[in-house]
Amino acid sequence: MEYKQELKELFFQLGLKLLKNRNNESGFEVRIQFEKLLLSKFGDVIGGLLSEAVCFSPAGGLNHDNLYTHLFNLSEKIENYFSQENNVIDARKLLELRWACMTSALLNKKDDLVKFSIIGLKYHDKTDNSSWHNTTAEWNFMINNPTEFINAMSALKEYLNENRN
Repeated sequence: MEYKQELKELFFQLGLKLLKNRNNESGFEVRIQFEKLLLSKFGDVIGGLLSEAVCFSPAGGLNHDNLYTHLFNLSEKIENYFSQENNVIDARKLLELRWACMTSALLNKKDDLVKFSIIGLKYHDKTDNSSWHNTTAEWNFMINNPTEFINAMSALKEYLNENRN
């Protein structure tokens, strides 16, 4: 799928909606509108993952060196936490796993993406926050379609970088 072109069209649609409404939408409302467009275009799984990615911004930004540092730090945290016996998983740790997946995708590190996704799949229903219990399809998608997820994340990053003020 040509994600970059599809994303360009969705941003255009979002712009038209905002111009049409012109009621000084907050950033949160804009994100909700864009999430709806992503879900309608790409479906619940990849659309949901991309809508999360729109707000993904690690400390230091999305440049290559910062992403490597971010992934290294996340990897240490994840390995330390998940090597312990935990009956109930802290939801924040699943969020860190999702960030590790996104960072791995942006760095084109397919093996890391699959590794972190497998951990997420294993533990997502053992968390203290039940909203993670409904993420089986997303973890499976990243495990079974890592190249497609990498392409989608890369296209989103590229498009956003090209259209900065």
